[in-house]
Parts: sequence; structure tokens; C-alpha cells
Amino acid sequence: SRMKNNAQKKRETCFLNIVRERVTTGKFFVEAADCENDILAQLETDEIITRDPNIGSYFITHDIYEEWGLEKIIERAFQEVQEYREFFVSIGASLPMRRVFRAWLSEKLLTVADEVKALIAYAVTDRVVEKHWKDEVQVSVLLSEYSEVFFQLFAAELLANNQTLLVRVLFLLRTACKELDEDLLREFGVSEIQPQMTITPFTKPKGLGWSSTIHFIHAHLAELGLQQMAYVLPLLEDWVTKNKSGDTAKQASQIALFYLSLIHI
Repeated sequence: SRMKNNAQKKRETCFLNIVRERVTTGKFFVEAADCENDILAQLETDEIITRDPNIGSYFITHDIYEEWGLEKIIERAFQEVQEYREFFVSIGASLPMRRVFRAWLSEKLLTVADEVKALIAYAVTDRVVEKHWKDEVQVSVLLSEYSEVFFQLFAAELLANNQTLLVRVLFLLRTACKELDEDLLREFGVSEIQPQMTITPFTKPKGLGWSSTIHFIHAHLAELGLQQMAYVLPLLEDWVTKNKSGDTAKQASQIALFYLSLIHI
């Protein structure tokens, strides 16, 4: 059993190295130089990887395996690494890794939000963290149930520094937190999306971040005044166009009236 476990461990390590090599280099084929031949042969037998005899390199047979591998790499780094800065460095910033990271973080926020609270705080507030990681973390939060908590925890940061963080949130909501409005597409008789179509008018707000953000702006209008009005108004319009009633729509119109009252003085 111990030998079996050891072989299992070797296979897993080899496969994770292959996944890491693939996303780091961006190449479809990998050398897998640091794997033993018999381990590679086992992975081939299980149809997890395939060797191209012409090139003498390997490729992963299915996206699902690659995603499993990436998630495993992220989870391990998260459990093992001492500092969050090391965590981001160790997983690397390739696009596939970032995509799986967002799915991994969303899953954590859904099941064990407390586990990732400190990681979120680090990513949002630390100056050294690259912008793409800040964005990935914030988008995951804005799409999750945790967004209300986020606005409570980071109220001070959101209002400081000319509201730089808040402006970024408004931008991310409008670009990354939307989904296709299929009802509207059906009304227009569009059954499937063609690549060349301009679909922006056919999208609608997605995730709790929208109402949390509008709620936050509404609660802090006195401090914000007319600052960021140019960013806030398009956001309100996006919301109210698709959500005519409810508390958030009501708050959105109150924010707009507040702006009007200040402009007309």
C-alpha cells in the first residue's frame, strides 16, 4: 500500500509539473523532462496525457484534467505558503491560472469564506500586489454572497485616496460583472450569438456586488458629494434599465436625485 501511495504521489507530482509547464510556457506540447518514463507511461495508459511521436512531446488530453491540476496547484500553494505574496508568486500569473484561481476563490467564498478573508484583505489593500490579482479577487468577491461583508470591512479604504478603490469597483462591475440578457435577445429574435455581434446592449448586471455597491454609495452620499458622479451615473443606469423595482432601484434613484439637488443649488 505504501508503494502504491508512493507511485500515486509520483504520478500526481509529474502531472502537476506538466500542467505548470503547459500554462507557464503557453505551449500546447510539453517536454515533461522531470518526469520518470514509467510514470509518463502510466499517465498515457490512463489517457490523461498523449505523446505525439513526431514531436516527441506530450499534451494533456482534456481541459478538465488541466483545470483539476491548476486547482490542485492553487489549493496546495494556499495551504503551504507562509505569506500571501509568495502565494501569488508561486502560482504564477498565466491566463489559465487566473481563470481557475477565480473559480477556486468563488468556491471558497461559497463554502468557507472565513478561510479566504485574510487573502482578500491582503490582495485588496497591499500596494505590491499586481493589478490583475487585485481585479481577479475583487471580481470574485463582487459576484459572491460575500460582497456585503466586503463593503463593511473595507469602507474606510473605499472612501480614502479619492475613492480609487471604489472607482475600480465601479469599473469592474460594468466590465466583468455582467451576463447575457437572454430574454431581451429572444425578444429581438436572436437565437445564438455570432462572434461579430456587439452584445454590450444585450447584457445585464450579474452578482450581488451591484446592489452592495449602490447600497454603499447611498449610505455614504454625504461624504462622497458629487465626487465620482461621472462613474456612478452609468452604473445606476445599467442597474435601473434592467431592474425597475426593488430597494436597490429605489436607492439608485435617490442617489440620482441627490446629485440633481447639488447641481441645482
